Amino acid sequence: MAITYEWRGDFDNAAVNALHAEAFGPSVEGTDWRTRTHRHSLGWVCAREADRLVGFVNVA
Repeated sequence: MAITYEWRGDFDNAAVNALHAEAFGPSVEGTDWRTRTHRHSLGWVCAREADRLVGFVNVA
């Protein structure tokens, strides 16, 4: 399956929390990544395999 990338792509908090937990151990549940990135970031990149979020990069 191919991975697609999208600048400032739509994402939900649960998907980013799951990625965070996979990379760094248990994540802090309830983190509002959408509000944080929309308020404080220049942008972000979402990587997806089919409909599953498999990567996320924040551009502060």
